[in-house]
Amino acid sequence: MNACNDEADRTADDARLSFFCRMFDASGVSQRVAAQSLVACRPAEDALAWVDLCDPKPEEVDAVWAAWELPAAARQFLEHGTVPEVGQSESCFWVRAVVAGGSGDKDKLRGIVLVCVASTDRVVTFRRERIDFLEQMRVQQPGKVGVLRAESFVVTLLDRLLASYFKAIDEHELAIERLEVSILGKGACDALNELQRLRRWASRLRRMLSPYRIVFSAMSRPDFRPDEGRVADRHFIALNMRFERALD
Repeated sequence: MNACNDEADRTADDARLSFFCRMFDASGVSQRVAAQSLVACRPAEDALAWVDLCDPKPEEVDAVWAAWELPAAARQFLEHGTVPEVGQSESCFWVRAVVAGGSGDKDKLRGIVLVCVASTDRVVTFRRERIDFLEQMRVQQPGKVGVLRAESFVVTLLDRLLASYFKAIDEHELAIERLEVSILGKGACDALNELQRLRRWASRLRRMLSPYRIVFSAMSRPDFRPDEGRVADRHFIALNMRFERALD
């Protein structure tokens, strides 16, 4: 019983830490990496290291950038801007995205900025607030994450981000269906108010999604990561196609 309690406590602690790092290998084995050991964290072939920063202190961010020798341009992405954007250097790329977050009023859908930085077999994610799918990834079984390249891991994260928009779109469609069903029983004023709310909601979704067209289009071009081969290209192209379906 004590062992089970200890494991549950560690899992809860993992979800609360501002700095979290885990290294995965192709066999499905993973190990935690302490912040002070990050400079020595050099994943072997078929291994991947992931750092997740949740509302970290500036010195924690600086330590990660110094340990993994990440570009200063990627560092600037963390705090300067909320619009989706992508950048790259010879050995790294970084993307700023916005996760669709819930709120009491769906037409006031809010966004949570997520920045992903990828170098060779290493990925850093940065956010200022809790993001459910990242909390789940901190504590879930690793599976075969180690066989993923950094590019594929980032695509996985962005695909989960798109799922947050699909969820919001589904909720919007359900609200429209409810309005259609109940419109005959409502007063004209009530129906009009609900229709106006749904239009604001749809407009907010379109504004949040539209910047991704440029980002995902750039990432799907063959010259985005030419040294990573066709596997990375296929992942980026599939992500762009999934995004285009979200806009249909």
